[in-house]
Amino acid sequence: MGASDKTYYANGNTVFFYTPETINGSADINVYSGYAKAPTLDANKAVATVYLKNDRVMAVVFSGKDLTTANVTDNLYVTSVGTSTSNYTNAKAFLAGDTKLTDIKVSGSVKSGTAYTYSVNSDGYYELKAVPAGNSIADATVYLSNSSTVVFDKSGTKTELKITSKTLLVNHSEYLSDPVAELGAGPDVGDKITSVIYNGDDEALLIVIKNAEQKKDEDVVVKDYTKVTDKGGDLTIDHYQDSLSTAEIQSVLKTWAKADSVKYNASEQTATFVGGAYDGSTLKVVLNKVVNITVGGTNQYVDDATKLNELGLDGKYAKVTANGGAEEYKEINTDTVADGSKYEGGFYKVTVDGTKTTVSNLDNATVEWVAGGKKVTENTAVYLKKDDTVVATVSLGTTGFQTGKADATLVGSGTVTPVAKITTDTNAPSGSDKATVSGATITFPSNTQTYKDGVFTFTWTVTDKDIDSMVLTMTNA
Repeated sequence: MGASDKTYYANGNTVFFYTPETINGSADINVYSGYAKAPTLDANKAVATVYLKNDRVMAVVFSGKDLTTANVTDNLYVTSVGTSTSNYTNAKAFLAGDTKLTDIKVSGSVKSGTAYTYSVNSDGYYELKAVPAGNSIADATVYLSNSSTVVFDKSGTKTELKITSKTLLVNHSEYLSDPVAELGAGPDVGDKITSVIYNGDDEALLIVIKNAEQKKDEDVVVKDYTKVTDKGGDLTIDHYQDSLSTAEIQSVLKTWAKADSVKYNASEQTATFVGGAYDGSTLKVVLNKVVNITVGGTNQYVDDATKLNELGLDGKYAKVTANGGAEEYKEINTDTVADGSKYEGGFYKVTVDGTKTTVSNLDNATVEWVAGGKKVTENTAVYLKKDDTVVATVSLGTTGFQTGKADATLVGSGTVTPVAKITTDTNAPSGSDKATVSGATITFPSNTQTYKDGVFTFTWTVTDKDIDSMVLTMTNA
């Protein structure tokens, strides 16, 4: 007998006894033959007694409370029951994690078409227990299903579970000559379910389907957009809906390949074709979620990881109209696109930062800014396309202003140079005193002369870059 705080190594012949009290007082001892079949226990949950023979571990007794309660990872589904002896009953079952039908010998009663948790005793016989109520669902219908989750409906009560690589899906439908099993797969919407076993993390461990009739691929319709592409022997299915069930994948591939039938293996992510252009082929299948967007007025489906700078948009900014109608301008960068949005490129950021204080010497003059045909306030950023214009209109008014020096100037400037224009002449007393224009400059030639009633415009034209500033400046006034 071993001492405490020492490591021992079991083997395939070691017998493990799990007892909730003591080896002498327990009325329900669970026995497992071989270390691979013995359930894992949490640290400090049990007291272990090790029995040795010539330094070999012959048996281990674990004592404690509720050692194997709801050990749902050790589960099986009995498909049929055979002959019996005084010691055991022959049965066929699918064991957790194995798609092959296994012959087992059961100690005690057993019923076909039933799921159990199990242990194996020292004689190699399977001892079966009912699955705890908190870890099982019986007689339900699949309400929703995709490659990662499934929702079961039992008399109006919905239960959502995860599909993992360890989920064993057994199809024991009435139309099958023999039941079949698949790892890492989930059922389809509408399937009739006789048994479900799941763990405390809401992961489905075992799902048993029992449909009365076989579904036809034609009965499964994928209403949303799908597109199949053969990429060097690997098939990519672009799909708009959140996910595709096994039946939907088969239906899409069957229609695309004009096949007689398609069998999709969810765990291996492969499809086997019968008939059509891919007859006899088993090909890898990649599922690719896409979103629906509009680019430059054209509706299209793109990968949901598509970046703004991958849309082929001109300019530095895009006008983005969200699904709800809200508009904003986004820099064309590595931000991802959003489903339902509209994208229009070709925009540049234009900053109207000129203020009336720069022409305050004009006294009673007013300045109005119009960008892209819309009136804007000063100190504003707008988004315009190439060849759009920003126009500043300066009106002297009936009072006007008096120059303090000869050749006072009103100059437009900025990231790009504007073009000035006299749209309404001033009422200067003589021709030589009238304001003149050249390029971006309005000149007032006379000293101590009052200029009024004139209207001038300064026009900035957007090129292929942002405009960071637009300024009006009065000098020598």
